[in-house]
Amino acid sequence: MRARELLRPLGVFVLVVALVVGGTGLAGFATDSPNEYAPVENEQFQPSNLLAAESEETGTVEMEASGEQKTVVVDMAHGNAVAESDIDPLTSTLVRNGHEVRIHRQGSLNASLRRADAYVVATPRQPFTPDQVAGIRAFVDAGGRLLLLSEPPRTAVEGGLFSVSLTTVGDTNTGVASGYGLAFGDGYLYDLSNERHFKRVVAEPEGDSGLTEGVDRLAFHEAVPVTTGGAATAVATDADETTLSTSRRAGTHALVARSGEVVAVGDTDFLGSENAYEADNEVFIGNLADFLVSGDKTPGAPKPPSEGSERPGGPAPRPGPAPPTGGSGGGGQPTPPATPTPAPE
Repeated sequence: MRARELLRPLGVFVLVVALVVGGTGLAGFATDSPNEYAPVENEQFQPSNLLAAESEETGTVEMEASGEQKTVVVDMAHGNAVAESDIDPLTSTLVRNGHEVRIHRQGSLNASLRRADAYVVATPRQPFTPDQVAGIRAFVDAGGRLLLLSEPPRTAVEGGLFSVSLTTVGDTNTGVASGYGLAFGDGYLYDLSNERHFKRVVAEPEGDSGLTEGVDRLAFHEAVPVTTGGAATAVATDADETTLSTSRRAGTHALVARSGEVVAVGDTDFLGSENAYEADNEVFIGNLADFLVSGDKTPGAPKPPSEGSERPGGPAPRPGPAPPTGGSGGGGQPTPPATPTPAPE
């Protein structure tokens, strides 16, 4: 018993010495210096390499145009794939500079346009009626400004518990834009040279336009190309050869285009607060605000259906001839002609 108690401290001493020697041996195995460990070099895990390289975000959205108060109507009645907050940098700039912004959610669109100077439509998912398209054209013909914005189609899930289907929901701006030689592409643009964020596309001004005054570069996210024809011209194109998702072909694409009083932009994300101050986006947003309030629209257009010979959807019907008088001897009372009822907008 006494010998066992004497050996116990010796066993503890041997264990401590073994741990010290073993630890020194492991350290010596890891590095050339017994007191240092080899550094771990995994560059892919460094924070600077995990985040996408973004342009510096500086500046403020400002307007140059001055004059009387104008009214800008923003469409939210066609299943638009944006919320009011998504375009706040544009609308708040207009309000801050003394202009009125109205949100159209329901009711007669043509009636709203009669009291407006400009109309903004961002990614509608529900089509415009023929009367609405005719009303918008009458509005633009009278000098109203029109801004069309688009995004790539989205996949929607439909059905119930036992039956689910996927439906592609695209932009329905076509009925309005086609009348001005403008159209939006179905796919999105991407740039494989931007490995960490390939859907980010850079655009540069094309020619001399007030829309791109003070703009060197624009940054768009998930943008669609804008096709131009007739009087429409490109205002900004992608800086490098980007690829269209639907064709897998690289080329140069217009991202901003104009046709008279109408401007088309193949993106809405640049208007969001998180992207508005990237590159020169804030300058471009200010230029768009100037564009919206710089027109000279004739008050009252489009006219209500009961006014004039032209109405949204076509000319107003004319009264037909009076029917023959009643009775064989002409003693009956004539029936007055029917009064046409204007078609609803």
